[in-house]
Amino acid sequence: MISKAFALHARHAAKNLQIDELPLLITPHPVNHLTPEQLREMAQAAYPTVVKQLIGKELEADTHIAYVLPSVRRDAKTKSETR
Repeated sequence: MISKAFALHARHAAKNLQIDELPLLITPHPVNHLTPEQLREMAQAAYPTVVKQLIGKELEADTHIAYVLPSVRRDAKTKSETR
């Protein structure tokens, strides 16, 4: 699991370790400002994919979790209200 800003670095590191096909679960970036409740929401969104990885189901090389940062939600709401 890696945030979007570090996904390319993680992909290069996996290649250097000869595990090119390592499935990465990519979270939005940044995450350091999220509250514990928001982190729980993100973890709940990631949970199904983590389980698939643990039981060995095939995944895409890079899987983005379905979570939208609160700041992005707020910005989208503001834009839609001003239209």
